[in-house]
Amino acid sequence: MSASERGSAASLREQFDSVFAAPERLEHAATEDYLVIGVGADRFALRLSEVSGLLVDRKIVLVPSSTAALLGVVGLRGTVAPVYDLRVLLGYAPSGNPRWLFLARSSEPVAFAFDRFEAHRRLPVERAVAAGAEEHARPHLRGSLPTTDSAHPVIHVASLLQSIARGTELSSKER
Repeated sequence: MSASERGSAASLREQFDSVFAAPERLEHAATEDYLVIGVGADRFALRLSEVSGLLVDRKIVLVPSSTAALLGVVGLRGTVAPVYDLRVLLGYAPSGNPRWLFLARSSEPVAFAFDRFEAHRRLPVERAVAAGAEEHARPHLRGSLPTTDSAHPVIHVASLLQSIARGTELSSKER
């Protein structure tokens, strides 16, 4: 073996060894998690970052209220949370007692009842249509989540919470 061959073999060995000595570079695309839910015959998406829990088949205790969207209260984690009918808040007619609840990530416990849970989706951030990029006829919807079969409007949970705090949720006359 000539001196130049030994030099190039040593150089190749150093390059090979340096690959394993260098810290591993992981390139991750920024992603966002969503829950796909059903309200009536329609599908919507919720940003998982706006949800603190998902519950099924919880007993909702009815309470007297003039607020059309308030279904009652539910006991959870040692506290009581009001439960609002997501159908009413999105402009649908009420449908009785929905099976599913999601807890909003907020300073006070608040739950929203909906008809069905369909899926969890994780998408690169750039794939979701940004809030405000798509106009919706209904309040509380911002952007959309593209899927293989369609795009689902994204429910803006902060908007729901603001509406409830202001007392501007839909009344029974507006449904």
